Amino acid sequence: MSNNIDEMYMRQAIHLAKQGEYGAKPNPMVGCVIVANQQIVGEGCHLQYGQAHAEIHALQQAKELAKGATLYVTLEPCAHTGKTGPCVNAVIQAGIKHVVIAAGDPNPQVNGKGVQLLQEAGILVTQGVLTQEAKALNPGFYSRFQRSRPYVRAKLGMSFDGKIAMKTGESQWITSTDARADVQKWRARSCAIVTTAATVIQDDCRLTVRDIPGAKQPLRILFDTQLKTPQSSQIFSQAGKTVVAVSCTKHTSQAISAWQNKVQGEVECIALSEENEHVDFNALLAWLTEKTVNEVMIEAGAQFVGALLEKGLIDELLVYVAPKLLGNNSISMAHLPSIHQLNENIQGKYLSIDKIGTDARFRIAISDFARRHHDHS
Repeated sequence: MSNNIDEMYMRQAIHLAKQGEYGAKPNPMVGCVIVANQQIVGEGCHLQYGQAHAEIHALQQAKELAKGATLYVTLEPCAHTGKTGPCVNAVIQAGIKHVVIAAGDPNPQVNGKGVQLLQEAGILVTQGVLTQEAKALNPGFYSRFQRSRPYVRAKLGMSFDGKIAMKTGESQWITSTDARADVQKWRARSCAIVTTAATVIQDDCRLTVRDIPGAKQPLRILFDTQLKTPQSSQIFSQAGKTVVAVSCTKHTSQAISAWQNKVQGEVECIALSEENEHVDFNALLAWLTEKTVNEVMIEAGAQFVGALLEKGLIDELLVYVAPKLLGNNSISMAHLPSIHQLNENIQGKYLSIDKIGTDARFRIAISDFARRHHDHS
Protein backbone atom coordinates (compact mmCIF):
# COMPACT_ATOMS: atom_id res chain seq x y z
CA MET A 1 0.00 0.00 0.00
CA SER A 2 1.22 3.48 -0.82
CA ASN A 3 0.78 6.71 1.05
CA ASN A 4 0.71 10.34 -0.06
CA ILE A 5 4.44 10.81 0.63
CA ASP A 6 5.36 7.80 -1.51
CA GLU A 7 3.09 9.05 -4.31
CA MET A 8 4.62 12.53 -4.16
CA TYR A 9 8.15 11.23 -4.67
CA MET A 10 7.03 8.69 -7.29
CA ARG A 11 5.34 11.46 -9.29
CA GLN A 12 8.69 13.23 -9.37
CA ALA A 13 10.34 10.01 -10.59
CA ILE A 14 7.70 9.70 -13.35
CA HIS A 15 8.33 13.31 -14.32
CA LEU A 16 12.07 12.64 -14.55
CA ALA A 17 11.52 9.49 -16.62
CA LYS A 18 9.96 11.54 -19.44
CA GLN A 19 13.35 13.13 -20.14
CA GLY A 20 14.29 9.82 -21.81
CA GLU A 21 11.32 9.92 -24.19
CA TYR A 22 13.47 10.28 -27.30
CA GLY A 23 16.76 8.67 -26.28
CA ALA A 24 16.06 5.59 -24.15
CA LYS A 25 14.37 3.42 -26.81
CA PRO A 26 14.30 0.46 -27.18
CA ASN A 27 14.80 0.53 -23.42
CA PRO A 28 11.94 1.89 -21.31
CA MET A 29 11.78 5.38 -19.85
CA VAL A 30 12.69 5.15 -16.15
CA GLY A 31 12.99 7.77 -13.42
CA CYS A 32 14.49 7.53 -9.94
CA VAL A 33 14.50 9.67 -6.77
CA ILE A 34 16.51 9.04 -3.58
CA VAL A 35 15.19 10.52 -0.34
CA ALA A 36 17.04 10.89 2.98
CA ASN A 37 15.55 12.70 6.00
CA GLN A 38 12.60 13.86 3.88
CA GLN A 39 14.95 15.56 1.42
CA ILE A 40 15.67 14.54 -2.18
CA VAL A 41 19.40 13.80 -2.29
CA GLY A 42 19.59 12.15 -5.71
CA GLU A 43 17.66 12.16 -8.98
CA GLY A 44 18.15 10.39 -12.28
CA CYS A 45 16.60 9.08 -15.44
CA HIS A 46 17.60 6.80 -18.29
CA LEU A 47 18.48 9.34 -20.98
CA GLN A 48 20.20 7.32 -23.68
CA TYR A 49 20.15 3.68 -24.70
CA GLY A 50 23.44 2.02 -23.77
CA GLN A 51 24.24 4.59 -21.09
CA ALA A 52 23.67 4.58 -17.32
CA HIS A 53 20.22 3.72 -15.99
CA ALA A 54 18.13 6.02 -13.78
CA GLU A 55 19.20 4.41 -10.50
CA ILE A 56 22.90 4.84 -11.29
CA HIS A 57 22.49 8.55 -12.06
CA ALA A 58 20.56 9.05 -8.82
CA LEU A 59 23.09 7.10 -6.72
CA GLN A 60 26.00 9.07 -8.22
CA GLN A 61 24.26 12.30 -7.25
CA ALA A 62 23.39 11.11 -3.74
CA LYS A 63 26.87 9.71 -3.02
CA GLU A 64 27.26 8.77 0.69
CA LEU A 65 23.79 10.17 1.48
CA ALA A 66 22.32 7.08 -0.22
CA LYS A 67 23.26 4.94 2.82
CA GLY A 68 20.07 4.30 4.80
CA ALA A 69 17.94 6.26 2.30
CA THR A 70 14.77 5.37 0.39
CA LEU A 71 14.93 4.93 -3.36
CA TYR A 72 11.87 5.52 -5.56
CA VAL A 73 11.96 4.08 -9.06
CA THR A 74 9.30 3.82 -11.77
CA LEU A 75 10.39 0.34 -12.96
CA GLU A 76 11.79 -2.65 -11.08
CA PRO A 77 15.62 -2.37 -10.98
CA CYS A 78 17.28 -4.61 -13.55
CA ALA A 79 18.96 -7.78 -12.35
CA HIS A 80 20.88 -8.69 -15.50
CA THR A 81 23.87 -7.45 -17.46
CA GLY A 82 23.00 -5.88 -20.79
CA LYS A 83 24.65 -2.74 -22.17
CA THR A 84 25.26 -1.83 -18.52
CA GLY A 85 25.61 -3.76 -15.25
CA PRO A 86 22.69 -4.77 -13.02
CA CYS A 87 21.24 -1.79 -11.15
CA VAL A 88 20.11 -3.98 -8.27
CA ASN A 89 23.75 -4.63 -7.29
CA ALA A 90 24.52 -0.90 -7.20
CA VAL A 91 21.44 -0.24 -5.03
CA ILE A 92 22.49 -2.93 -2.55
CA GLN A 93 26.11 -1.77 -2.42
CA ALA A 94 25.05 1.85 -1.80
CA GLY A 95 23.32 0.82 1.44
CA ILE A 96 19.77 1.80 0.42
CA LYS A 97 17.37 0.53 3.11
CA HIS A 98 13.99 0.88 1.34
CA VAL A 99 13.08 0.63 -2.35
CA VAL A 100 9.68 1.81 -3.60
CA ILE A 101 8.78 0.46 -7.05
CA ALA A 102 5.93 1.65 -9.26
CA ALA A 103 5.80 -1.20 -11.79
CA GLY A 104 7.34 -4.59 -12.41
CA ASP A 105 9.66 -5.22 -15.36
CA PRO A 106 8.05 -7.58 -17.96
CA ASN A 107 11.45 -8.55 -19.38
CA PRO A 108 11.88 -12.24 -18.44
CA GLN A 109 15.51 -11.48 -17.53
CA VAL A 110 14.14 -9.33 -14.69
CA ASN A 111 10.42 -9.92 -13.96
CA GLY A 112 10.60 -10.24 -10.17
CA LYS A 113 14.29 -11.13 -9.91
CA GLY A 114 15.21 -7.55 -9.03
CA VAL A 115 12.72 -7.49 -6.16
CA GLN A 116 13.90 -10.89 -4.96
CA LEU A 117 17.57 -9.86 -4.84
CA LEU A 118 16.73 -6.66 -2.96
CA GLN A 119 14.72 -8.56 -0.38
CA GLU A 120 17.40 -11.22 0.01
CA ALA A 121 19.84 -8.38 0.79
CA GLY A 122 17.56 -7.26 3.63
CA ILE A 123 16.13 -4.22 1.84
CA LEU A 124 12.48 -3.36 2.45
CA VAL A 125 10.60 -3.32 -0.89
CA THR A 126 7.27 -1.58 -1.46
CA GLN A 127 5.53 -2.22 -4.78
CA GLY A 128 2.48 -0.87 -6.58
CA VAL A 129 2.85 2.91 -6.06
CA LEU A 130 1.32 4.74 -9.07
CA THR A 131 1.65 1.56 -11.12
CA GLN A 132 -0.63 2.55 -14.01
CA GLU A 133 0.88 6.01 -14.35
CA ALA A 134 4.35 4.47 -14.54
CA LYS A 135 3.32 1.75 -17.00
CA ALA A 136 1.67 4.36 -19.23
CA LEU A 137 5.15 5.78 -19.90
CA ASN A 138 6.12 2.65 -21.83
CA PRO A 139 3.18 1.00 -23.65
CA GLY A 140 5.44 -0.37 -26.37
CA PHE A 141 7.93 -1.92 -23.96
CA TYR A 142 5.14 -3.77 -22.15
CA SER A 143 3.47 -4.73 -25.42
CA ARG A 144 6.66 -6.23 -26.84
CA PHE A 145 7.19 -8.50 -23.83
CA GLN A 146 3.57 -9.26 -22.94
CA ARG A 147 2.07 -9.60 -26.45
CA SER A 148 5.19 -10.26 -28.55
CA ARG A 149 4.30 -7.32 -30.81
CA PRO A 150 4.85 -3.56 -30.79
CA TYR A 151 2.27 -0.99 -29.70
CA VAL A 152 0.64 0.47 -32.82
CA ARG A 153 -0.46 4.11 -32.91
CA ALA A 154 -2.11 5.58 -36.02
CA LYS A 155 -1.78 9.32 -36.63
CA LEU A 156 -4.51 11.18 -38.49
CA GLY A 157 -4.92 14.85 -39.39
CA MET A 158 -8.47 15.69 -40.34
CA SER A 159 -11.23 18.26 -40.62
CA PHE A 160 -14.06 18.67 -38.15
CA ASP A 161 -16.26 16.50 -40.39
CA GLY A 162 -13.73 13.66 -40.32
CA LYS A 163 -12.06 14.19 -43.71
CA ILE A 164 -8.35 13.62 -44.35
CA ALA A 165 -8.09 14.83 -47.98
CA MET A 166 -10.05 15.99 -50.99
CA LYS A 167 -11.00 13.35 -53.55
CA THR A 168 -8.29 14.82 -55.80
CA GLY A 169 -5.76 13.74 -53.16
CA GLU A 170 -5.08 17.30 -51.99
CA SER A 171 -4.37 17.28 -48.24
CA GLN A 172 -1.65 19.87 -47.50
CA TRP A 173 -2.49 21.30 -45.15
CA ILE A 174 -5.65 20.55 -43.18
CA THR A 175 -4.13 20.95 -39.72
CA SER A 176 -2.07 23.85 -38.35
CA THR A 177 1.70 24.31 -38.14
CA ASP A 178 1.40 23.79 -34.35
CA ALA A 179 -0.27 20.43 -34.88
CA ARG A 180 2.35 19.36 -37.39
CA ALA A 181 5.11 20.39 -34.97
CA ASP A 182 3.45 18.26 -32.28
CA VAL A 183 3.48 15.28 -34.65
CA GLN A 184 7.28 15.53 -34.70
CA LYS A 185 7.36 14.72 -30.98
CA TRP A 186 5.30 11.56 -31.52
CA ARG A 187 7.49 10.52 -34.43
CA ALA A 188 10.56 11.08 -32.25
CA ARG A 189 9.31 8.74 -29.50
CA SER A 190 8.39 6.02 -32.02
CA CYS A 191 10.85 3.29 -32.95
CA ALA A 192 9.34 2.94 -36.43
CA ILE A 193 6.99 4.83 -38.76
CA VAL A 194 4.91 2.83 -41.23
CA THR A 195 3.46 4.16 -44.47
CA THR A 196 2.34 2.78 -47.83
CA ALA A 197 3.41 3.08 -51.45
CA ALA A 198 0.12 4.87 -52.20
CA THR A 199 0.89 7.57 -49.60
CA VAL A 200 4.46 8.07 -50.82
CA ILE A 201 3.35 8.25 -54.47
CA GLN A 202 0.65 10.79 -53.57
CA ASP A 203 2.58 13.00 -51.11
CA ASP A 204 6.28 12.19 -51.67
CA CYS A 205 6.59 12.38 -47.87
CA ARG A 206 9.91 12.19 -46.01
CA LEU A 207 8.65 10.81 -42.65
CA THR A 208 11.62 12.17 -40.75
CA VAL A 209 11.89 13.72 -37.30
CA ARG A 210 12.63 17.43 -37.55
CA ASP A 211 13.30 20.16 -34.97
CA ILE A 212 13.55 17.77 -31.99
CA PRO A 213 17.04 18.15 -30.45
CA GLY A 214 18.73 14.84 -29.69
CA ALA A 215 16.06 12.72 -31.37
CA LYS A 216 17.08 9.64 -33.36
CA GLN A 217 15.50 9.01 -36.73
CA PRO A 218 12.99 6.17 -36.39
CA LEU A 219 13.07 3.26 -38.79
CA ARG A 220 10.89 4.10 -41.81
CA ILE A 221 8.80 1.15 -43.03
CA LEU A 222 7.29 1.33 -46.51
CA PHE A 223 4.51 -1.16 -47.26
CA ASP A 224 4.90 -1.85 -50.98
CA THR A 225 3.42 -5.21 -51.97
CA GLN A 226 3.88 -4.56 -55.70
CA LEU A 227 7.24 -2.78 -55.40
CA LYS A 228 5.86 0.23 -57.29
CA THR A 229 7.31 3.18 -55.33
CA PRO A 230 9.54 5.35 -57.56
CA GLN A 231 13.19 4.94 -56.57
CA SER A 232 13.56 8.72 -56.72
CA SER A 233 11.09 9.26 -53.84
CA GLN A 234 12.33 11.55 -51.06
CA ILE A 235 11.76 8.93 -48.35
CA PHE A 236 14.80 6.94 -49.54
CA SER A 237 17.31 9.81 -49.43
CA GLN A 238 16.65 10.95 -45.86
CA ALA A 239 18.90 10.38 -42.84
CA GLY A 240 18.29 7.01 -41.23
CA LYS A 241 17.10 3.74 -42.70
CA THR A 242 14.09 2.87 -44.85
CA VAL A 243 12.82 -0.72 -44.93
CA VAL A 244 10.61 -1.72 -47.87
CA ALA A 245 8.21 -4.58 -47.05
CA VAL A 246 7.36 -6.50 -50.22
CA SER A 247 5.48 -9.68 -51.04
CA CYS A 248 7.59 -12.83 -51.00
CA THR A 249 5.25 -14.46 -53.55
CA LYS A 250 5.06 -11.64 -56.10
CA HIS A 251 8.79 -10.95 -56.48
CA THR A 252 11.91 -13.06 -56.83
CA SER A 253 14.91 -12.25 -54.67
CA GLN A 254 16.75 -11.22 -57.85
CA ALA A 255 14.01 -8.73 -58.80
CA ILE A 256 14.01 -7.28 -55.27
CA SER A 257 17.80 -6.89 -55.29
CA ALA A 258 17.73 -5.25 -58.73
CA TRP A 259 15.14 -2.73 -57.54
CA GLN A 260 17.03 -2.03 -54.30
CA ASN A 261 20.31 -1.43 -56.15
CA LYS A 262 18.74 1.47 -58.05
CA VAL A 263 17.81 3.34 -54.86
CA GLN A 264 20.05 6.01 -53.35
CA GLY A 265 20.25 5.88 -49.54
CA GLU A 266 20.16 3.32 -46.74
CA VAL A 267 17.42 0.98 -47.93
CA GLU A 268 16.65 -2.65 -47.10
CA CYS A 269 13.97 -4.77 -48.74
CA ILE A 270 12.32 -7.53 -46.72
CA ALA A 271 10.07 -10.17 -48.29
CA LEU A 272 7.10 -11.07 -46.10
CA SER A 273 4.10 -13.35 -46.45
CA GLU A 274 0.84 -12.16 -48.00
CA GLU A 275 -2.72 -11.88 -46.75
CA ASN A 276 -5.52 -10.97 -49.18
CA GLU A 277 -3.11 -9.86 -51.91
CA HIS A 278 -1.19 -7.54 -49.58
CA VAL A 279 1.86 -7.90 -47.33
CA ASP A 280 0.66 -9.39 -44.03
CA PHE A 281 0.83 -6.71 -41.33
CA ASN A 282 1.12 -9.38 -38.62
CA ALA A 283 4.25 -10.68 -40.36
CA LEU A 284 5.67 -7.15 -40.26
CA LEU A 285 4.83 -6.82 -36.55
CA ALA A 286 6.69 -10.09 -35.89
CA TRP A 287 9.72 -8.79 -37.83
CA LEU A 288 9.63 -5.49 -35.91
CA THR A 289 9.43 -7.33 -32.59
CA GLU A 290 12.64 -9.20 -33.46
CA LYS A 291 14.23 -5.80 -34.08
CA THR A 292 13.24 -4.68 -30.52
CA VAL A 293 10.76 -2.11 -31.84
CA ASN A 294 8.45 -0.91 -29.05
CA GLU A 295 6.17 1.71 -30.60
CA VAL A 296 5.06 1.97 -34.23
CA MET A 297 3.34 5.01 -35.72
CA ILE A 298 1.16 4.60 -38.82
CA GLU A 299 1.04 7.54 -41.22
CA ALA A 300 -1.02 6.39 -44.17
CA GLY A 301 -4.33 6.76 -45.98
CA ALA A 302 -7.92 5.75 -45.25
CA GLN A 303 -7.69 2.32 -46.92
CA PHE A 304 -4.68 1.15 -44.91
CA VAL A 305 -5.83 2.61 -41.59
CA GLY A 306 -9.33 1.20 -42.09
CA ALA A 307 -8.00 -2.28 -42.90
CA LEU A 308 -5.87 -2.30 -39.73
CA LEU A 309 -8.79 -1.04 -37.62
CA GLU A 310 -11.06 -3.79 -38.95
CA LYS A 311 -8.41 -6.41 -38.13
CA GLY A 312 -7.97 -5.04 -34.60
CA LEU A 313 -4.28 -4.22 -35.19
CA ILE A 314 -4.33 -0.57 -34.09
CA ASP A 315 -3.93 0.09 -30.37
CA GLU A 316 -4.33 3.86 -30.33
CA LEU A 317 -5.49 6.68 -32.58
CA LEU A 318 -3.67 10.01 -32.43
CA VAL A 319 -6.08 12.38 -34.13
CA TYR A 320 -5.56 16.07 -34.90
CA VAL A 321 -8.83 17.85 -35.74
CA ALA A 322 -8.91 21.23 -37.47
CA PRO A 323 -11.99 23.48 -37.11
CA LYS A 324 -12.76 23.16 -40.83
CA LEU A 325 -15.47 21.46 -42.90
CA LEU A 326 -14.37 19.83 -46.17
CA GLY A 327 -17.76 18.60 -47.35
CA ASN A 328 -18.76 15.78 -49.66
CA ASN A 329 -15.96 15.89 -52.24
CA SER A 330 -13.45 14.56 -49.72
CA ILE A 331 -12.17 11.33 -48.17
CA SER A 332 -13.16 10.06 -44.74
CA MET A 333 -10.53 9.21 -42.13
CA ALA A 334 -10.86 5.43 -42.45
CA HIS A 335 -12.36 3.06 -45.00
CA LEU A 336 -14.52 0.67 -42.94
CA PRO A 337 -16.77 -1.26 -45.35
CA SER A 338 -17.57 -4.05 -42.88
CA ILE A 339 -19.64 -1.78 -40.60
CA HIS A 340 -23.33 -1.80 -41.60
CA GLN A 341 -25.15 -1.32 -38.30
CA LEU A 342 -24.64 0.92 -35.29
CA ASN A 343 -23.83 -2.02 -33.01
CA GLU A 344 -20.92 -2.97 -35.29
CA ASN A 345 -19.03 0.19 -34.39
CA ILE A 346 -15.40 0.15 -33.30
CA GLN A 347 -15.49 1.49 -29.75
CA GLY A 348 -12.71 3.66 -28.38
CA LYS A 349 -11.82 5.25 -25.06
CA TYR A 350 -10.51 8.80 -24.74
CA LEU A 351 -7.07 8.94 -23.16
CA SER A 352 -6.62 12.70 -23.51
CA ILE A 353 -8.03 15.72 -25.33
CA ASP A 354 -5.73 18.74 -25.76
CA LYS A 355 -5.78 22.00 -27.68
CA ILE A 356 -2.76 22.26 -29.99
CA GLY A 357 -2.64 25.72 -31.54
CA THR A 358 -5.94 26.20 -33.36
CA ASP A 359 -6.59 22.43 -33.50
CA ALA A 360 -7.61 19.72 -31.05
CA ARG A 361 -5.60 16.54 -30.40
CA PHE A 362 -7.40 13.37 -29.35
CA ARG A 363 -5.69 10.25 -28.06
CA ILE A 364 -8.07 7.32 -28.26
CA ALA A 365 -7.39 3.80 -27.00
CA ILE A 366 -8.81 1.24 -29.43
CA SER A 367 -7.44 -2.16 -28.35
CA ASP A 368 -8.20 -3.87 -25.06
CA PHE A 369 -4.47 -3.75 -24.30
CA ALA A 370 -4.39 0.04 -24.74
CA ARG A 371 -7.46 0.50 -22.54
CA ARG A 372 -6.03 -1.62 -19.72
CA HIS A 373 -2.54 -0.18 -20.01
CA HIS A 374 -3.70 3.42 -19.74
CA ASP A 375 -6.43 2.82 -17.14
CA HIS A 376 -5.57 5.09 -14.19
CA SER A 377 -8.92 4.65 -12.42
